[in-house]
Amino acid sequence: MITVRNVLELPVFDNVRLAAPCERYLDRPVINCGTLEGEPFFHDYDMFVPGEFIFTSLGFAQIHPELAEEAMLALIERDVAALAIKPYAIKDLPDTVRQASTRRGVPVFFYDGRYMERILASAMALIDSDAADSGRSQLIDQLLAPSDERQRWPRSSTRSPVSTAPRCNALPFVRLCATWRCCGPSGAASAKPSTTTQPASKRWAELSPASTMI
Repeated sequence: MITVRNVLELPVFDNVRLAAPCERYLDRPVINCGTLEGEPFFHDYDMFVPGEFIFTSLGFAQIHPELAEEAMLALIERDVAALAIKPYAIKDLPDTVRQASTRRGVPVFFYDGRYMERILASAMALIDSDAADSGRSQLIDQLLAPSDERQRWPRSSTRSPVSTAPRCNALPFVRLCATWRCCGPSGAASAKPSTTTQPASKRWAELSPASTMI
């Protein structure tokens, strides 16, 4: 699981400053990354989900400073993992945002570093790598689990009883060879199969893996 700490440790940051005190903010899980751009103009923040690490420059705050405060409060209420602001339009938080950040435990940072696209790419690569590792770990756990945990029969009173008779594992191969001899490699029907009765040992020799190579 990726946390706020893991994202902040990426080498794409030159300097990061916590803008308001928060408890245990470094351990908050991060499931995705995103940006805040034109959403404040439409007062629409529904696309932001809990666990997202949001990056923004709040460039619109130069003309509409009231929208910057609204946007930061909305993201905190959406319980994003963290909010990182490049100090371009604002360099400090309003008291309302500072108090909301501390109360909800959603950290707000001011940062200096590379271009936002480079930071987003690095953060997403970190999240994707962690997801891939988690998927491999789950697959290994399933493979190593006892067979009765990997596969369970459905509990149904109408299920047919399982046969205990010995099975011949060569039957699928016999059917494949018979189809090959009847239809040919191109799938087109060839000469009609012979109906001449042959001894069982001879028929099996013709269909055995040693004499039939596809």
